[in-house]
Amino acid sequence: MAGNNLEVRGNVKSAETPARSRGFASRLLIGLSSAVCIVLFQNCGTDFVPLSESQLSSLGQFICSPSLQENFNKTYYSFARSNCAACHGTSQSPRFALPDAALSYSQFNNTDQATFKEYALNPSHGGGAGGLKNEVAINLAESRFDGCKSGGGGGSGLVTARTTPLTLNATNNIALRSFTTLDSQLEVGSTNLGGARLHFQVRVDTAAAVPAYFITRPSLQTGTASVAVRGITIRINGNPISSATAFTMVDRVIPPNTNPLAGQTPNGNLSTGSAVFEFPGANPLTDTVQFEFELLQAQ
Repeated sequence: MAGNNLEVRGNVKSAETPARSRGFASRLLIGLSSAVCIVLFQNCGTDFVPLSESQLSSLGQFICSPSLQENFNKTYYSFARSNCAACHGTSQSPRFALPDAALSYSQFNNTDQATFKEYALNPSHGGGAGGLKNEVAINLAESRFDGCKSGGGGGSGLVTARTTPLTLNATNNIALRSFTTLDSQLEVGSTNLGGARLHFQVRVDTAAAVPAYFITRPSLQTGTASVAVRGITIRINGNPISSATAFTMVDRVIPPNTNPLAGQTPNGNLSTGSAVFEFPGANPLTDTVQFEFELLQAQ
């Protein structure tokens, strides 16, 4: 996905050549340079207002909503209001940049995403409003809107629960890490999980040109309640690892008083797979991880 400083390997780590590493570094530099351009968009009038911190945050920390209009509000609409309002927020059709978000979404449906993107990237459009400077923001809006609509990544794309950041403190040796009190360690979602805990294993490979993290065997230790778990994804330092799909197909209900660390059968192991991904500039002692869930709820 454009804007993320990540290159995901999938679930199998492969050997890297110096040439590929240099190529990745070049793409990373281009991506960072392009990201700076987000705040430099020009409007098609004199009333241009750059993306606010809250708008940038909503793009960077995107969570799918059940409503496509709400997803439009957090993707294309943020861009349109900041860049297109002088024309498409007044009389020019389609009026997808109106102050009223619901009417804007209705107008947005009168065009198509390919046309929206074509004009947004056209430097001759709107007196300088369009151009390749918009590429990062448009690609990000497109991928996130489509990801929610299609349920990208193997799940529904809807995130209803997310843990608070946990320091990885990773080494070259596999080690157990735990969210020991999920009832108070959720940034998003229900905090009534009956004392459940989330465990996982982690190690880092720092010998390669680009450091790689291995996150494996997530498991849930339950307390007084059974807990349903479905569709797990990962963030590192707040960045979503959108292509690390090893745990997106998890769909289990863990009975109460289950402790996967005690070797019980049935146990709370959620997956035996491994999410393996490169993370440029990794600092294994201070980098943080967050787990996101399509569903994490007491039954």
